[in-house]
Amino acid sequence: MIETTHKVKDHGSDGNDHNHGDIVTRILGSRAEVIFAVLAGVCLLIGWLGPKLNLLSTSIGFVFLVAAYVFGGYFALREAVEKLLKGKFQIDFLMLVAAAGAAFLGEWAEGAFLLFLLRLAMR
Repeated sequence: MIETTHKVKDHGSDGNDHNHGDIVTRILGSRAEVIFAVLAGVCLLIGWLGPKLNLLSTSIGFVFLVAAYVFGGYFALREAVEKLLKGKFQIDFLMLVAAAGAAFLGEWAEGAFLLFLLRLAMR
């Protein structure tokens, strides 16, 4: 069965955060996912527009797009793996597959945008 809703456990004082217990969450606190979503969006914007406006080389732009993948996919990957290990199939997994497919086709900006939107939707 595909789980299409994103269930949030009450681990923090605001009741709207995930407690992943990883080093990123311990360092950045309860706003780690928001910070990563913003960083994914900024890296996407720089990586996509920089080369188009001739402000960055294509290779530097690519590095920013890869960073957008990392920031946009980090928590989605953690959640997808956690759910798969429990025998559940969640929408995060499908979005990660779609983003990987976009990268495989050379459409890195589209995949990064998908992961950015996924992060926004999960907040």
